[in-house]
Amino acid sequence: MRISLDRVPVQVPALTRFLPGALVLPFFVQRVPEMIISYADAAALILANLAPSGEMSRHRVGMALPVGMRGEKKQWAAKPSAV
Repeated sequence: MRISLDRVPVQVPALTRFLPGALVLPFFVQRVPEMIISYADAAALILANLAPSGEMSRHRVGMALPVGMRGEKKQWAAKPSAV
């Protein structure tokens, strides 16, 4: 897994930092399959870093699959909750 602190865990072209948000979106969307990880992998990272004084404490953490791998989401639409 690729793990990053306080930034997106995948590479986007350097020129994107000079573009308005709407123009950055296509570059980001191309990288989304690299960031589809399993719940088990996300949970393992969270559990391994629960300590308040840990390396990841008070940071935004990004996870992505290893370079060259792409995840697949079976369903994107949110399901209505049963009330």
